[in-house]
Amino acid sequence: GNTVLYGATDGFLFASGRAGERFAVRNSGARVVVEGCGSNGCEYMTGGVAVILGSIGANFGAGMTGGMAYIYDPENQAEEVMNMESIVTARVQVDYWKKELRSLVEKHAVETESRRAQEILRNWDIEVNNFIQICPKEMLNKINFYILVKFSYSFLFTILILSSIIFIGDFVEQFRKSAGKDVPINIILQLTIFNFPNLISYTLPITSFLSAMLAFLTLIRNSESIVISGMGISNTKTLIPPMTLYFLIGVTFILLANPLISVFDDKYSDLKYKYIDYIL
Repeated sequence: GNTVLYGATDGFLFASGRAGERFAVRNSGARVVVEGCGSNGCEYMTGGVAVILGSIGANFGAGMTGGMAYIYDPENQAEEVMNMESIVTARVQVDYWKKELRSLVEKHAVETESRRAQEILRNWDIEVNNFIQICPKEMLNKINFYILVKFSYSFLFTILILSSIIFIGDFVEQFRKSAGKDVPINIILQLTIFNFPNLISYTLPITSFLSAMLAFLTLIRNSESIVISGMGISNTKTLIPPMTLYFLIGVTFILLANPLISVFDDKYSDLKYKYIDYIL
């Protein structure tokens, strides 16, 4: 029938047959497998996954802003009836999405005993190349922001860890230098605090590099970001937002932190001379 799964928010649907017009319109969370659909399929879809094991009607994916769709298209005809203004397409290239697709087709075969699904699964290594993966353009924009946020978290986390290591290491070094000179512990702590900004300024490049590497490792393990490579977007583009952030942080540090470092460095030098370097 028409408008099946209109506004669905969750759940599964497996139908060994063809859906009518406006299939999965405004779907926001349901995961579904059918064997064809009429016009305006997945229109205004905002979430969920739709697998179409057959032909589609005109204007497929119009206004789609979220979710994912897979269409079995061995004749390479599906793109002719898609609304390409709001979606991008690619063959299923990434293992994560291949597993998701196969899992849904397998469930469909079990629930409906579909001969088409069984045949596809029987020759999966070949048939998987006949699927088109569909992703909303708006989702790609959201993923770029997601990458920026992930990079920020990993950057701050790495700086926190490395800063703690640097601080503790310098405290131990200041304690070692003051050995046998009866320097109060609070003075050793002050020496460490005053020297800390200077040490951070020297280690910022390696800190930033390690932060960027951690961000990259975090991102490539996350399923959302894999959409980018799955849609054929270059990995270079995925690194532009975090690298821009890295550059801005570096510039900000150089412009704003150097005067503060000088103040702390002067206080450190005075204390160091008074309690460690100066010998009665």
